[in-house]
Amino acid sequence: MSLACIVVELKLLASAGTVDAHRATCRQSLETKLICGALSRQYENHMFAIFFKSIHSFGLRTLRSVRCFAVRGIRSYARRWLHRSMGGRSFGMLGRRGYSLLFRLATAPGIVLHELAHRLTCLLAGVPVQSAVYFQLTGPPGYVQHATPSRWSTTAAIALAPLAGNIAVAAVLLEYSLAIYTGSGVDAVVTGGLLWWVAIAALTHSLPSSTDLGTVWAATTARWYRVPLAVVVGPLYALRRLAGRVGSYRLTVPLSLAVLGGMMALHDLSPAAFLGCVFGGQWGCWDGSPRLGAVLSKMLLDCLDQLRAMGVLVSVR
Repeated sequence: MSLACIVVELKLLASAGTVDAHRATCRQSLETKLICGALSRQYENHMFAIFFKSIHSFGLRTLRSVRCFAVRGIRSYARRWLHRSMGGRSFGMLGRRGYSLLFRLATAPGIVLHELAHRLTCLLAGVPVQSAVYFQLTGPPGYVQHATPSRWSTTAAIALAPLAGNIAVAAVLLEYSLAIYTGSGVDAVVTGGLLWWVAIAALTHSLPSSTDLGTVWAATTARWYRVPLAVVVGPLYALRRLAGRVGSYRLTVPLSLAVLGGMMALHDLSPAAFLGCVFGGQWGCWDGSPRLGAVLSKMLLDCLDQLRAMGVLVSVR
């Protein structure tokens, strides 16, 4: 073989090695690009996750701040409004006057019924009324200003009208809700609850005010021949004085709840059965036979029999 052929073969071998090396280099470069691309995509996904997490965290902090400012603003406005409603007097948090105002709002139907009883009695008795406010947030809960009656009986009837009127309304509502009204669904339960609310509010404000009973007591003791009537007015006047010492609502609210419990016991309705019906979305699923009328009739007949036995009443045959 000539020298020229050997040189040509060596060049071919060198070029072949270079091609293989080039191919290997290209392969490594491609693998590097793929790895770098995958890493780049992972980095981009990680950065997007961090970005969205930051936005989410910022949004939550913003919402908390807005909610906090809103609650503080509402609370501040409510406190300023209560402060103005109480005539500029300050009180810590809500205070006694603030809770009294909230209780007045919660038992508003009883206040309206109380003043309506005064107003209707004045109308029936022919007593002129100068002004009447059935409900207000400041000052007295309500009032009826009327002329001074000339007779003691009219004064007593106007003053004691809420005692009879509110108790009668509460008795009718409770008897209707326990013995007559039935229904199913949320509307029925809400309606039954509203009947109980108005009844309890009426019982809470059934006791005449200290001004009413003070007027009747003064008219009773003003004439010596009216002193025996103090047997009727005296206990109510003493109860009103007791309510003024211990707190009117601390006395009337437990009495109202006791009356409600007595009505439930009269209808043989246990708290468990009542709650079972209410949570089951039903009202009146218990024994709903009317019983209050029968009990009152029996009590009235027993009272008449005792009066006849004492010779106060004479039986007419």
